[in-house]
Amino acid sequence: MRTFSAAVAAASPIRRLFVAAVSALVVLISLSPASAGTGNLPANATERTWGEGWDCRQGFLEARGSCTKIRVPDNAFLNDRSYGKGWSCHRGYREVDDKCIEIAIPENAYLLDGSYGEGWACERGFIKLGDSCQAIRIPDKAYQTEDRYGRGWKCLRGYRMAGDSCQAIDVPANAFLNDSSLGKGWTCERGFFERGHACIEIVVPENAFLTDRSATLQWECHRGFRATGDRCVRIEVPENGYLVTSKYGKGWACERGFIDAGGHCEKVVVPENAYLTDLGTDWSCRRGYAKTDEQCVPLRVPEHGHVDASGNDWRCPAPYHRIRDACVRS
Repeated sequence: MRTFSAAVAAASPIRRLFVAAVSALVVLISLSPASAGTGNLPANATERTWGEGWDCRQGFLEARGSCTKIRVPDNAFLNDRSYGKGWSCHRGYREVDDKCIEIAIPENAYLLDGSYGEGWACERGFIKLGDSCQAIRIPDKAYQTEDRYGRGWKCLRGYRMAGDSCQAIDVPANAFLNDSSLGKGWTCERGFFERGHACIEIVVPENAFLTDRSATLQWECHRGFRATGDRCVRIEVPENGYLVTSKYGKGWACERGFIDAGGHCEKVVVPENAYLTDLGTDWSCRRGYAKTDEQCVPLRVPEHGHVDASGNDWRCPAPYHRIRDACVRS
């Protein structure tokens, strides 16, 4: 006989999902108060009002088919949980080795509701230091924060922490304060760049404009000009040419139907029965013509031959083979 796990593995996906859901439901039922026990009714138990089995009375927990009295330590109370020890410590106490030990709250602190950590926090104006709450000493030009840890204060805008004090940020001319906690605390205004502890004005040459796109070059030339050193030199576009956006090369390209010929645009001469290629810088023969001495001459297709896929040559179909200018049967 197959085991339950083997049967589930062999079942269909829908059946496996159904079995998994039923298994999860069984686990949930086993954790609920209604799963206190089954079988004969023991002492300190009552029959369930629904389903089968019995439940332990208040103050008792099920253990091996019987109801055992819960031993509540000092400074604790019975809870309604069907798991654990059945009791919880009063507020202000912490469970330690089945006992409820009073939480030692230092001066200038208050109780927390959470069951984790030390169970207390310092009042506003105090900061935790070991097991005590020390008064926060806020220096001049600072303000108190809500942080429970650290110094408990921060410097005002325009000041930086220096040990236990706040020192004014020295902002140079043509700069402004920033909100970054790193760096010098200030940024140069637009049109200036940082050098040491100063903001130096950016000299923008004629036919240029300020830009924020480069960390090294703070200006760019207008369209139609190219940066040469610290100047913007006009790009000389020849006849039948146009400006391009590339920063490299000559800055211009020839129009369709023309080709760059050493600084000028020379017209592409297209012979009869030819056409410009896609790039517009060369030409190709039409279908049925072949390129010969810069001309397009008609193809001479022999008997049994046909123009090939390129359109500018011919081939022989099987069972013929091309031999010189003829199609010869194999």
